[in-house]
Amino acid sequence: MLNNPYAEPPLPSDWVVGPTYPVHRVPYFLAPLWDAEYAKSQKDRMKRAEAAKVPASKEEAEAAKVARELRAKLKKSKGAKFLLQDLEEEVRRFVRQWEEKQRELENEGLVDASSEDEEEIVFVGRNGVMSDERRQQKADASLEKDKLIFQSLLDDHGAAFGRYLVHAIAAYYGLKTWSVTTGSPARREAYVGLKIDPKTRRPSLTRSEMPQPLYAVV
Repeated sequence: MLNNPYAEPPLPSDWVVGPTYPVHRVPYFLAPLWDAEYAKSQKDRMKRAEAAKVPASKEEAEAAKVARELRAKLKKSKGAKFLLQDLEEEVRRFVRQWEEKQRELENEGLVDASSEDEEEIVFVGRNGVMSDERRQQKADASLEKDKLIFQSLLDDHGAAFGRYLVHAIAAYYGLKTWSVTTGSPARREAYVGLKIDPKTRRPSLTRSEMPQPLYAVV
């Protein structure tokens, strides 16, 4: 720059360390209004992003709602995510076992999908006939339609959140859920189970495929 006739020496202000982006000086008493405006714009952006993601089915819409509500609750209790993962792994194992067993029986031609009986699995042989002994053996190996996921003492008030997680997980996977009191000392048990298909009147999964784990999306 020594040979540049237009060169100018640096000013003292050029050596001052500071941000390169514009700085907005907001008076202290106006700060809450400033924050509220940014919060509103952020909320509007989130709403537009969610509106753009139209669920493909009613089940997916319900699952997305469960994930949003659970995400908000877990923000206040970070450690609960580990409990959520443990409970969800039990539910996913239950769902996988049902899918595998159901697929196996269908491949063997032992399940009649047109059955109108909601409690009994109908087994059909190659010639439409099956011995009572064979029928009984298959009936003894019937599919598990519900599973105990969480239990606690009745007077354990802190366990209510665990049962809430079970209900949230069941809604996410399209399962039904209920709680019962049993035993001595009294225990409160939370179960998940399969819903009844209105067409076949038999227990079935309402979601066509295993969704992404809930604990991974909240």
